[in-house]
Amino acid sequence: MAIDVLFAVRGLLAFVAFTEWTNALRCVFFEPAYPLDKLFTGLEAPQPANPDLIRVLAHLYALFSLLNGLILAHLAVYAHYRPLVSLALSSVVVKLVWLLAHIGIWPTIRPSPELLFPVVSCGVTLTGVILVPWATGDTPLWLKTTKVMEDLSALEKTLVGSVLPWDRFSAWVHGVCVVTFDLELGQAIESVYPGHVQLSEQDKTNICYLAFPDSNSGVMGDSQFHFRVRLHQPQRTGHLQPNRVHAEFNRRCPTALQFDPNYLFGFAYFRQVKDSSIRRGYYQKSVILLSKLPLVTFFNQAVSVIARKFYDQGPVALEVACHDVDQWAFPMPGHSFELPLLGNLFQVHLPSLSTRSVESGGETVTLSPHYGDMLPVLSEVDIFTCLFPVIEHIHNIWELVLTAEPLVVMGSTPTMCSATVQCLTTIIYPLSYCADYRPFYTIHDSDFKDITGSNSSALPNIMLGVTNPFFGKALSHWPHLIRLGEQQTNGQMGQILGGTRSPNHRAAKMKSVSKFKLDSKPGVFSQTKTLLDRDKGIVKQIIKGAQTKRPAEVQSALIRRHFLELTQTFIIPLERYIASLMPLAKNISPYRAAPKVKPFSPEDFFASLDSNGPQLTSTIKGDWVGLYRRFFKSPNFVGWYNQRHREVSHKLQVLHLECLSEATIEHWMADKEEVELVDMVLRIRNKLDQSEELNLPDIVCERLNTHVSKIVSTLPDDLQSVLLKGTVTIAASQPSSPPNGSSTQDQSPTTSEASTSISESAESEPSKATKQKQVHLEVPTTS
Repeated sequence: MAIDVLFAVRGLLAFVAFTEWTNALRCVFFEPAYPLDKLFTGLEAPQPANPDLIRVLAHLYALFSLLNGLILAHLAVYAHYRPLVSLALSSVVVKLVWLLAHIGIWPTIRPSPELLFPVVSCGVTLTGVILVPWATGDTPLWLKTTKVMEDLSALEKTLVGSVLPWDRFSAWVHGVCVVTFDLELGQAIESVYPGHVQLSEQDKTNICYLAFPDSNSGVMGDSQFHFRVRLHQPQRTGHLQPNRVHAEFNRRCPTALQFDPNYLFGFAYFRQVKDSSIRRGYYQKSVILLSKLPLVTFFNQAVSVIARKFYDQGPVALEVACHDVDQWAFPMPGHSFELPLLGNLFQVHLPSLSTRSVESGGETVTLSPHYGDMLPVLSEVDIFTCLFPVIEHIHNIWELVLTAEPLVVMGSTPTMCSATVQCLTTIIYPLSYCADYRPFYTIHDSDFKDITGSNSSALPNIMLGVTNPFFGKALSHWPHLIRLGEQQTNGQMGQILGGTRSPNHRAAKMKSVSKFKLDSKPGVFSQTKTLLDRDKGIVKQIIKGAQTKRPAEVQSALIRRHFLELTQTFIIPLERYIASLMPLAKNISPYRAAPKVKPFSPEDFFASLDSNGPQLTSTIKGDWVGLYRRFFKSPNFVGWYNQRHREVSHKLQVLHLECLSEATIEHWMADKEEVELVDMVLRIRNKLDQSEELNLPDIVCERLNTHVSKIVSTLPDDLQSVLLKGTVTIAASQPSSPPNGSSTQDQSPTTSEASTSISESAESEPSKATKQKQVHLEVPTTS
């Protein structure tokens, strides 16, 4: 229907454009007196007649008509180009106002039959231009915003029913706390907002020590960073309590935005200034926003606004901020939000699995210029700034992150090290970094002994961001270290270079004995050899960009694009192998259990690399097999495989139910006993109860319900009454819990083959649609 409307609108616009061009040609070549004789009938012609004046008036009207025709013709051809819609709308409105003004205000145009066509043509054209967004499927912004809010409201009612006070607040953040320095107690929590927020004593202690820069007490002014702590609270409430909103958030969002319920992020804004009124001589406070959602970009900007208002206006700013957050809609991936906060309006878009996101898979945040004073985030650090000191070793860093090796990132400030660790967790996107990571870590953390006490043969898979030189002794047995330099601007980097060498060419000569010294040059210190050859092209491109003062945003985009292509090259053979483990469509029978995915065999995968290896999509040489072997031992592989296994099992479940819905159930019912019929009814109902989770199409659910009705109608009356009451359940059809670790057991909610076998002869009558279906997985390709 929309296509038919679009064709009609385009035909109308083309017709009006043709009439405008006809008027222009008539005025220039055939009837120069047309404007005076047919249009400006209220204007007296000069006596004696002045041909030049008449010709100029005709040419001006011809130019006006020609331009209008060109605009409408371009809109008819490029209807999806939004600026042309506004341009055409303005053109038609101006012409209509011009005609009406000359009729009513200046009586130069008298009402006449000749005037009817131009006025009606303008009105119809105006209607056609307004219909263009609807015809092209692009809803106007105001209606789109209204529809989004209606969809979010309907989703909220589905997930939580009635919304109570602080429910919306708890969906986004856990609380806002203020940490100060007490001469007797040291770092202590001064206040927590809202007042009902609960934290265990161990969590409070960890937050207090992470709120201030570690061994950087001499730094004056404001600084901003974030950290991640493991929760110790046994009974969790509010934001930390599992709920359907957060479960839906994790189900819809990309892997880079999925949260771990056992960890809590803290976004800190620290201020240290001299104050003679305080006995210690310094004013030291930190405002921390706590949330388990890894929306780092957004929450860093939000805490910047909250903290500055707090330092200027006091605790009342925190109370107002909490009430503002409680007015926000629930965070749902795939939607855009306008979130007011203390006079500022944040425009946030949360990507979903079904939408194409940026290379890092994170959220996008803008601050509306019409609200607030555009406060920037302090020391905003991008991936180019983080990795430029070690640009020659980015491929080694990528391998360490991909295989989740124990890694220490040592920086001079918590801002630099926390931003770097967070960036490193995203360089393997679209893979998810499944190991533990702490963007900013101190020696006072409750897990310090467990992490540092491990011997070199049993190190945890964790990435630590540290600034305290004491870690040089505590983690001297760790095999991998990234030493960062001082944070510099793009121009300073270009001045440092001066030539073709990178700033860490001396640090390339690494010695493990001096890797933790404070005066060590920036570099990557690793005890393992890089398996892949280095791509010198990207390194030269970034260094040349720094020399020519290329914007940091462009440099960051180049680095992320390179990492994305490298990761996709690594993933594609795995995706192809997983696709080969899928059963054939002919093996899906409507009357038996859904087929299972074949187990993952590393040796079979290595054998497939000869024909489907990374050499098909990349020119980088090296020991790819050795890299895959390391990857298979890492938690990143466990997370990726479990996710893909769930997706494949889910798809098999859907295909099996579609096959069952298309089958002729009467043929199967012909020679079945009552117990088999009842068993089939219960199993179909059990699957229908999971229809929302499986995202079954409505037509499939309708057909399955029809099957149930047909089967029940053939049963005796007493069985029908029992089944209609729904008092009979089947325990065997409940989903089994997914296995832990990297086990390759079946994770789909299916019953065993023996318990679901209804009839061997039924396999001979699968539906024709089943044979025609092709079971496949989409394999990503590099752009």
